[in-house]
Amino acid sequence: NNRLWLTESNMGVQVVEVNDCNGVHLRHKEEITPEILVADSLGCWLQDGFTRKYSYWDLQNEKIVRLPNTDKIIVIKKTCNRDGIYAVRKYNDLVHFSYVNGQIQTERIFSYTLPEDERVRTFYEDSLGRFWLGTNKRLLYYNPILKRLQPIEEVHGMVLSIASDKEGRL
Repeated sequence: NNRLWLTESNMGVQVVEVNDCNGVHLRHKEEITPEILVADSLGCWLQDGFTRKYSYWDLQNEKIVRLPNTDKIIVIKKTCNRDGIYAVRKYNDLVHFSYVNGQIQTERIFSYTLPEDERVRTFYEDSLGRFWLGTNKRLLYYNPILKRLQPIEEVHGMVLSIASDKEGRL
């Protein structure tokens, strides 16, 4: 929608709306100081840098809505094929959050169990809708047919980031 979402130190969120006919329009939301921004079609998902809480900024209604149980969220990412975000919550599940009719909707995508000394560090949804989890020890793939995580045996060690090329290869 020709919008840029910016975070600035001590300035909150700034939205730059670029319109060829009318130039640039700026909007600020100063009650938050986000570190993470994930924009979607109607607003922006963010993590406050001070409280570490996650929220959704409804741009049309100019309101901030807090996500439930944000103390358990480890990391958020934009979805590939629909509005909203995916989030890994501490210790056991990956969920989808969406903003519908002024409310946060939550859908559990899958649950998992890891050894006590293993933690999810990052995750990735590839272009085919498959999920990959990187932990402090290995890479895991969620098999939707078997409904379980499977380790990728060739990858050992801490996984900090996951990306793929246009063809979806990791």
